[in-house]
Amino acid sequence: MGDFGSCLNEYKLNEKVKELGNMSVTLDGNNDDFIGDCDDCGKFFDFGAEIKEGMVDKVYLLQNQN
Repeated sequence: MGDFGSCLNEYKLNEKVKELGNMSVTLDGNNDDFIGDCDDCGKFFDFGAEIKEGMVDKVYLLQNQN
């Protein structure tokens, strides 16, 4: 999410995202995104998200942009 140490944070649906304050924004991979890893294989994935009033409302897997 851009702030130092924020890569260590975990968020759940309807949970406040400290770095975003009270804003509403779409994280679409162009302006920012979430990164998650698989517990089984360790592979990393980029996730888009809908943030409403500082809370995670929806997440979705971003298409590979390479």
